[in-house]
Amino acid sequence: MSLEALFEDGQRSAVLRVIYGHPEISLGELASFVMSDDPLAPVLRTLTIDELLQVSRTAQGGDSDPSAIDYARLGRAKKATGEDFDELAIEVLTAAGRPVAAAYLRTRLGGPRWKLQASMHRLEAAGVVRRHGQTSGTRWGLVERS
Repeated sequence: MSLEALFEDGQRSAVLRVIYGHPEISLGELASFVMSDDPLAPVLRTLTIDELLQVSRTAQGGDSDPSAIDYARLGRAKKATGEDFDELAIEVLTAAGRPVAAAYLRTRLGGPRWKLQASMHRLEAAGVVRRHGQTSGTRWGLVERS
């Protein structure tokens, strides 16, 4: 990833955290800012409600606070498919260091539910991850290698 792309991801992350951290900001204020000539206005124009909700979900019951999310990886994961997505999922599981819920993974990898499920099933079939529990209690963790 280029240095420019890293800075852009950092800006997105910062803007998301500011919006989430200041619920008193009105939609009117945001709309005015979006239409302004401020250097961050283009960043705000491209943010999605889903990105803001991801920050909210994590802060309100996710497994960690939103500042722990690697937004650069999240951006790559949203665009990745197949084995590329699987590699990013392995990175997240490695960083977690323990079995985690699907919500933890989705917060850090984004995308639709089926994309994460397909990845976990591919990785399980390959012997890379192990599923613990059932239904809402399901946790995914890396298989320990000796």
